[in-house]
Amino acid sequence: MGTVEEELGRMLNAVGTDLFLGYYATLRAELDDLDASFAAFCADPSNGDVTSVRSAWAAAMAAWQRAQTIKFGLVTLNNRDVRIALFPDTNDAVRTNTDAVLAASTEITEASIANSAVGAQGLPALEYLLFELGDFTGAAGSRRCAFSNAVTDNLLTIAGELEQAWSIEGSELTSFSAGEGVAGADNLVSLLESLAVQSEFIGDRKLLPALQVNDPELLESHRSQTSLDNIRTNLAALQDIFDDDAGDTYRLRDYMLRAHSADGPVELFGEELASLQSQLDALDAPLEAIVEGSAAGDADSIRISFQQLADLVVDFAVAAGVNLGFNNQDGD
Repeated sequence: MGTVEEELGRMLNAVGTDLFLGYYATLRAELDDLDASFAAFCADPSNGDVTSVRSAWAAAMAAWQRAQTIKFGLVTLNNRDVRIALFPDTNDAVRTNTDAVLAASTEITEASIANSAVGAQGLPALEYLLFELGDFTGAAGSRRCAFSNAVTDNLLTIAGELEQAWSIEGSELTSFSAGEGVAGADNLVSLLESLAVQSEFIGDRKLLPALQVNDPELLESHRSQTSLDNIRTNLAALQDIFDDDAGDTYRLRDYMLRAHSADGPVELFGEELASLQSQLDALDAPLEAIVEGSAAGDADSIRISFQQLADLVVDFAVAAGVNLGFNNQDGD
């Protein structure tokens, strides 16, 4: 066992290299597949199979749901995270912004999309295109194909920047792996805040508004009926960062036990993760159906459990002697 700083550096390097690097590399790869799927489909939409494009979209969204856990660094600059996937969409911006681009007469290019309102830039706009608008034939379909091509190109540019920054020699990974001094403490805070903010975001943004008014359209991916898939993937990412159950890896759980003897908080956090997994496994209907009341399922208990996860991350910070800017009373 090393010093606290040595243990911290080991954990940060492992999480960055084993997980975060892969999250962004996978996002880029899945967006490449989505781009290719759209291109093949749009070459002959009347005879194409939109199901394959929808599957590619779902894979790209799943990749983003893992990377979404990272709440610091390059992804937060220049609205990259919002441009990848705007949510919450409180003003129906995805529909409004996308419709506005489609209705205009100007050429749709990657550059024009990058300068458009964020609702028309990301994965939710493509979801709207694929699962609600649907028709890719005729003049309207041709413009929708041009839109899909430009949006995927824009997403690939953003994902490429993130992938490069988190590559083995990339600036983000190099900076995040530092475990000494002020930089190490700041990196630990960034990681813990990411876990806390993501946990609360799931409960207070992905679930609570929809549950309060029984409106499935307030869920993150309601058009594709994959809102529950998103949350399951979110939980898997949180679990991977905490402890991937592999004896030859190093994760947050290992660091908190070895460097800070935080047995109590570690045990409680692990129990809450296991409880959430059991609760999600018990749901056998789409979250959209549960929210509108046409299927049974206790989504509110899941919401509360994610809030409890956020609270428990604060206990990690106390044990490690760092202060979080995250405020678990209001989600800031």
